[in-house]
Amino acid sequence: MHPWTRPPEPSELSAKRDELTRAFIAEKKATGKTPRCNWPKVIGPDGNLETLQQMLSRDTKQHCNYCDGLMGYSSRETIDHFMPKSLPDFEHLVYVWNNLYLCCDGCQRKGTTYNENAVRPDEIGYLFERYFRFHLDGRISVIAPDTTDRDRAEITIEVLKLKHPDLTTSSPY
Repeated sequence: MHPWTRPPEPSELSAKRDELTRAFIAEKKATGKTPRCNWPKVIGPDGNLETLQQMLSRDTKQHCNYCDGLMGYSSRETIDHFMPKSLPDFEHLVYVWNNLYLCCDGCQRKGTTYNENAVRPDEIGYLFERYFRFHLDGRISVIAPDTTDRDRAEITIEVLKLKHPDLTTSSPY
């Protein structure tokens, strides 16, 4: 989970946020199921419309915000809600910019897991090497000497399921 500087919120998202959120909550209430998000198209740097996933993918250099896996090679580009949209406490945040992260299929498995103490890749002052060590076999271990940082790192690994076998494979090197 490398540090990431979140770009400014696309105006197309902020302009439609309230309308999209109301529609999402109404559909969830009517069906009893968590609906898919209806992401607005955004204007890319070349002036053409693109998906929000394409924008985030370009900004993260096609890497998952959580596991740093390369997108498109072995996974679709998805948008994850750090505070899960399926939980009633967070459904109003479904289209809130700072709750959205580019995410691979593997990291989407976190589902409804949430802890407010989990580390976010775009939080101020976040440095991977402050919390974690990456191993060549795909494992991530906690190295933070500070108790608070250590606890947050362990929570992050648990919440994001970064020890899942699909993310940690033996390396032939």
